[in-house]
Amino acid sequence: MNNPPEEPAAKAQRRTRTSFKVLAVALAFAPFIAFELGLRAFGVAENNDSSDPFAGFGSNIPVFERDGELWRTSAKRMPFLPAQTFPADKPQNGFRVFCFGGSTVHGRPYEAATAFPRWLELELSATHPDRNIEAINCGGVSYASYRIVPMLREILDHSPDLIVVATGHNEFLED
Repeated sequence: MNNPPEEPAAKAQRRTRTSFKVLAVALAFAPFIAFELGLRAFGVAENNDSSDPFAGFGSNIPVFERDGELWRTSAKRMPFLPAQTFPADKPQNGFRVFCFGGSTVHGRPYEAATAFPRWLELELSATHPDRNIEAINCGGVSYASYRIVPMLREILDHSPDLIVVATGHNEFLED
């Protein structure tokens, strides 16, 4: 059973239908492609490196970045973490405390300067005047306990003498 050869008119009609379908699909997508190119031309689609789309979960975003003789809270971690600085080289008589937790540790709804890590630093400095006490606030706004683990791994490289974890009240916010 051999199929009879296709007539030239039928072949031309099939090509015309196929061409029409391809053209219809291309025309349907043309406005979207033009809109995308326009956004890119005006810089709307540029990546904004100052934000963290993973809300602090990005493992490639450090908690602290080196800035000369200091470690500073990474700009990409703000506003989730308070702005903190501490010396890159721990003083010989230094005692470094890192405080982890949620908004309470962070200082919300007030400032980090009024949160308990600052009060802890003041109290330890008063009771141990011979030591250079540094209490670094690593409290994250609405942070549940599992967000602390990746941060803790990085903090271990900063020679902590004490790690305080005050968490548990944000567990219901996230899965």
